[in-house]
Amino acid sequence: MSKAEGILLQVEALTYQMVQNLEFADYHDLSEFVFERERLLAEIKEEPLAEYEPRINQILDQDKLIGARMMVVKEEAQKAIDKFQTADKYKQAYDKDYTLDSVLFNRRK
Repeated sequence: MSKAEGILLQVEALTYQMVQNLEFADYHDLSEFVFERERLLAEIKEEPLAEYEPRINQILDQDKLIGARMMVVKEEAQKAIDKFQTADKYKQAYDKDYTLDSVLFNRRK
């Protein structure tokens, strides 16, 4: 087994594992996946990979699913950020510091 084939097996296993747990994957899981895969692919950057093209294409097909999940996680995060920003705007509107320039007291006798 060549170095490229061994690493390609690891990438396939990593990708398969991510796809199996994709529904429950959060930001941290996805970022760890990307980091690990980049590390593995950097090791075979200079290797000839033409003979592994069908296997690489299968991995790339799985990337579409993973990319879609990343977009869902991104949208969820954006909604949460928007919610906090909206809440902060409302809070600022209600927590205005009013300064009174003058105070009038009316006394009726």
